Amino acid sequence: MCFGKTLNWQKLSNSGDTLKLMVPSCSRKAISGWNNYPGMVTSHEMNENEMGYRGSKSVTNLNVILTILTIFAVLNFAALESTNEFCFIQAVAPVLFYDNADKDKINILKENNSKSGVYRWVHKDSGKCYVGSSINLGKRISYYYNINSLMKNKRIISSALLKYGYSDFSFEILEYCDPANCLEREQYYIDLFDPEYNILKLRVQV
Repeated sequence: MCFGKTLNWQKLSNSGDTLKLMVPSCSRKAISGWNNYPGMVTSHEMNENEMGYRGSKSVTNLNVILTILTIFAVLNFAALESTNEFCFIQAVAPVLFYDNADKDKINILKENNSKSGVYRWVHKDSGKCYVGSSINLGKRISYYYNINSLMKNKRIISSALLKYGYSDFSFEILEYCDPANCLEREQYYIDLFDPEYNILKLRVQV
């Protein structure tokens, strides 16, 4: 009985050229054992032009892969726009943002006078916040800038403003709304942010 060797062609990972692998057939391995007939490897010679051509193919393949990954990233981002995560990002964007509640005091009071809506104090170092609402934002905000009023009040946000100072806080108008909807919209943002400085977390009975 004749036992031949099988020919396998394998591609080099770095050049694209092929290797001819001479390995024992299954019948020979079964009878004689693999160790007695190790496989032999031969390859064709390549000149410099061929090597350069093979290398260019590798670069081309890399560019194709990068293009595919870019397209995938764009499509993935487009899909994200329709998800709840993207809606969440849009939902928390404030209407107005004041980075320094001390330096921006005049603008905060002026730009929100006689308006109704939902606001938020944010301690910049810790990220802790307070969410509130008012049918008269100008009047409510003025209260926070009254040191005597803060000292008489036992709320956590009052103590925090006195302790850290206004410059350590940013101030946001989360949204302007109809006076009749202030408490409902405040509850929405309380549920969304779970603010640490709020004592009462339920303003609207469900």
